[in-house]
Amino acid sequence: MTFNFSAITSKLKNLVSKYFRFILVIIIAIVLIIGYTSVIKPKWSEIQQAGIFDYNKEKKSLEENNQYLDRLKASLEKYNGINKAEVDKISRIIPSSDSVSDLFVLFEELAKTSDLNLDSINISSAKSLTGESSTPTGTSPTTEVKAVTPASKNIYVQDIALHLSGAKNYENLKEFLEILEKEMRLIDVTSLSFDSKNFENNESESDISLNLKTYNYQEKE
Repeated sequence: MTFNFSAITSKLKNLVSKYFRFILVIIIAIVLIIGYTSVIKPKWSEIQQAGIFDYNKEKKSLEENNQYLDRLKASLEKYNGINKAEVDKISRIIPSSDSVSDLFVLFEELAKTSDLNLDSINISSAKSLTGESSTPTGTSPTTEVKAVTPASKNIYVQDIALHLSGAKNYENLKEFLEILEKEMRLIDVTSLSFDSKNFENNESESDISLNLKTYNYQEKE
């Protein structure tokens, strides 16, 4: 069997020439489909996912900032609503100074109010309340427990040794303790000693010795 390649080639050329535009369109369509599915579509999906992620993140951040701003506004309104007299009271209860001269003046006035004489006063330097130790009930005397709390890290304590004279009777002592209790500044009496025989026999005036603690607030690192 003999093939006429010239005739076959001529027919193919005529066929291609006749349907060239149609074949070209199909080829272009195939290339576009392959390019879209393998390159464009995956990239577009990545861009969409990244865009949605960033939007949600920014939206959440904006909501948190707005909530924080609302809390600040509420705190500012409360602060502006505080009575200045109340703030002054707090400052007197726990002052922001450990001035020895202020304490000396205070106890001298308290003694005069009770008709007593302030013979001597010894005031220690302020020390952090968190550095003190205590012996709770149920522990041995040698067991030390540090009183460390976030609320007390800026509270400082001063020990005061006070010696008074001129107490004629129990009423003088009672009056001084009552005045000390009513004093705005926070003061704790840790020990008290006096000669009770003088009061009972009315023989002479008695001396009074007190050990006290007072507190102040200091912004220290």
